[in-house]
Amino acid sequence: MLGTRSLLIGVAVGAIFYLGLPMSAQDSQKDSGQKPVNMASAEVVATPVAGTPPAPAGLASEAEVSELKSEMQQLRTLVEEQQALIAKLKSGSNSLTETSAATAAPTPAPALSSPAPAPVQEESQELPIRPFKIGGFGTWSFGKSNNVNEFDLATQHGRYDNIDAGLILTLGITPTVNATAQISFQSADDQTETDVDFAFIDWKLNDRLTLRAGQAKNPFGLYSEYLGIGTLYPFNNVPQSIYGGTAIGDEFYRGVGVSGRTFATRNWEMTYDFFGGGLLNDELNPAERISEAVEAGQPTAAIQLESEEIRQAFGGRFTFARPDSGLHFGINGHTGISPDKGRQSVVGAFVAYDSARWLLHSEFGHSFEPGYIHYTGAYAEAGYKINRHWQPVFRYEWAREGIVTSAVIPDSYKSHREIGGGLNYWITSKAVIKGSYHHVNGNLLSLPRGDLDLTTLNDVPKTTDLGTVGVAFVF
Repeated sequence: MLGTRSLLIGVAVGAIFYLGLPMSAQDSQKDSGQKPVNMASAEVVATPVAGTPPAPAGLASEAEVSELKSEMQQLRTLVEEQQALIAKLKSGSNSLTETSAATAAPTPAPALSSPAPAPVQEESQELPIRPFKIGGFGTWSFGKSNNVNEFDLATQHGRYDNIDAGLILTLGITPTVNATAQISFQSADDQTETDVDFAFIDWKLNDRLTLRAGQAKNPFGLYSEYLGIGTLYPFNNVPQSIYGGTAIGDEFYRGVGVSGRTFATRNWEMTYDFFGGGLLNDELNPAERISEAVEAGQPTAAIQLESEEIRQAFGGRFTFARPDSGLHFGINGHTGISPDKGRQSVVGAFVAYDSARWLLHSEFGHSFEPGYIHYTGAYAEAGYKINRHWQPVFRYEWAREGIVTSAVIPDSYKSHREIGGGLNYWITSKAVIKGSYHHVNGNLLSLPRGDLDLTTLNDVPKTTDLGTVGVAFVF
C-alpha cells in the first residue's frame, strides 16, 4: 500500500515536470518516437521525491499503468485549467492597467519616496515667453486727378510712387511683457522717409489690465492704429475727412497707457483704452494758411501738410462689441495743449460691422480749439464680397472747417464732400488689388500744393475727379 501511494506521488510530480517542459523538448520527444506515457514512467522511476521512501524496483502491472494514465489525464486537465485561469487573470490585469493609463493625467506620477508631489498642474498653466516675430505690410498705389488739384494719392500728372511698407517686430521679454516696434518706409513726390511708427513695451497683468509705455498706437476710431495696412480698409487709403489733415485722427501717442476688458457676458464685451502724453496732429488747413497770409500782407499762401505737436494730452476710447457677430461701436476723444492756440480737443464716435460678406463702417469726429478754429468730419463706407475674390465698395464722406478770422476766405476752402466707388480683387486673404473712382467737391482737402496766389483763389477748380489703382498685402 505504501509503495502504491509513493508511486502515485511520483507519477504526479513527473506529470507536473512533464507539463513544464519546453515545447522544443516535447517536440524532440515526438521526433524520437517515444510515447508520453513511457517518458512519464521513466521520469517517475528516475525522479525521487523528498521525504518519501524510494519506489520499489519492480515494474507496475498493466492495471496499475491504466490507473496511472487516468490519473495523469486528470492532472493534465487540472493543470490546463489552472494555466487558463492564470492567463485570464493576467489579461484582466493588463487591460485594467491600460485603462488606468488612458484615463490618467499625461504627467508622470511623483516618486513614492517624495514627501509632497510637485505642482504639475500649475507648471502646465504657466505661459511661455512669446518668441521673436517679424511681420509686415506693404501698399502701392497710383492716382491721377483731372485738374491741377491734388487730393490724397492723386495729382494732375499722376503719382506713381505712393508706397508705404513696414516691418512689425515683436519680442517676448517675459511671459507677460512684450516689446513691439514698427518701422515704415514711405515714398511720395520722389521723396522717401523712414519712420519709427511705434516703439513700446506692454505688460499684461490680466485680461482687465495691460500697461503700455513708449510711442504707441493712438486708440482713436477705426483706423488710427492701422494706418498703412491696406488690407484692413476697403479703398487705397483711409477716409481723409477724419485721417487726412483735419487734426481729428492721429496715428500715435508718446507716453503711457492702460487698456483692458471691463466686463464680458455671453454675447457682449466692453474694452477700454486710456493714455497720457503727447500727440502729433497732421493739418492741411488752407483756410488758416490763407488767413495768416492775408493778415501778414503776403501775396501767396504756402499750402502743405504740416505736423503740430500737442502736449500734456490725455484721452481714451470705450468699445462695445459682439465678437460673435462682428459688430462693434464706441466713443473716443482726447485733449491737450496746442503750442500756439491753447487747448485743442477731439471727440468722436464710430460703429462697424465686419462679417465674412459685409463690411459696414461709419465714423464721426469733431476737433476744436475754442475761440479760433474747429473741424467736423464724418464718413460711411460699405463693401460686399460677392465671392472670395470680388468685392465692390462704396464711400461717402463730408468735412467742414470753421475759423475765426477777419480775412475773406472763399467758402470752398472750408468744405469737403466726396463720393467714391471701387472694386477689389482679393488674391488671398492677405493680398488684394484695388481700383476706385472718386468725385470731390470743395477745396478743404483738394487743391494745388505749394505757393497759392491769393489773387487766383476763385480760379482754383472747386470739383475734382480722380482714379486710383493699387495693391496691398501683409505677411
